[in-house]
Amino acid sequence: MLLRCIAHAIGAPAPEADDDWFLSDLWFEAAAEYASGVFEIPPTAVGPIRQRPMQALFSYLAGGDDVIRREGVRRFSVESQALLARMTARRQRMSGESFVMRLRAYGALLVIDEVDVILAVGRQAGMPWKEVRDLGAWAKRVVTDVPVLNAERQLAVRLEDQPRATTENDLRDMAAFVTALPLVDIIVAEKQFVNLSRQAKLDTQYGTRLLTSVHDLTREMLAGVDRPERWSSSPAGGLVQHGWRKPRLTPFREHCLTCNMAG
Repeated sequence: MLLRCIAHAIGAPAPEADDDWFLSDLWFEAAAEYASGVFEIPPTAVGPIRQRPMQALFSYLAGGDDVIRREGVRRFSVESQALLARMTARRQRMSGESFVMRLRAYGALLVIDEVDVILAVGRQAGMPWKEVRDLGAWAKRVVTDVPVLNAERQLAVRLEDQPRATTENDLRDMAAFVTALPLVDIIVAEKQFVNLSRQAKLDTQYGTRLLTSVHDLTREMLAGVDRPERWSSSPAGGLVQHGWRKPRLTPFREHCLTCNMAG
């Protein structure tokens, strides 16, 4: 997604993704900072998984080392608590500011946090980007032009406005939600994120139907989902249709994807 957004911003061609680009025979679960450089998985590890994907997944779920699992959970919790502390501090600092100002501040922080990824993907698109100023005028539009970043900004600021404290589970839920929302036709999710998304009009912006119960799904809904064909920056900000295809699914796969989003 980021590569396509950058290519559109600089007027460069971007490769078309297959309709089922989001489906894979492989399954991984990992979390790390992009700058750590740990995302290159050696072929010696991927090879056996590709040969026996179901056995690899079953082995991970049923035969994993509990000590490693607990340590992974502990590390995730430590990072989550640090993030929650930063969110609380930011909420206190920005308490007297307008909603629009808080949106701008959060957007600026997002660019700072993700700049290494943005610059690296820009270099894949042929741009000689080495630092933020190399982005030029697009630096001001990055957050609104990249759907996942825009969804995170809109939801995070509204989440911070809620009277109750944000929890670690909220962070997990939002990470999955903001990634899926711009890309799928239907999401079944908790009322909190559905309501916040509707307040931000993200469902309208990205053509995504938001539901709070699987019982709301109908055969007609799955058979006739809307799929915006194109997205681009609009003069008023945000995205309109320009060159991104949402996944095209068979009814069976749509059922699976929708239910997985809810889980």
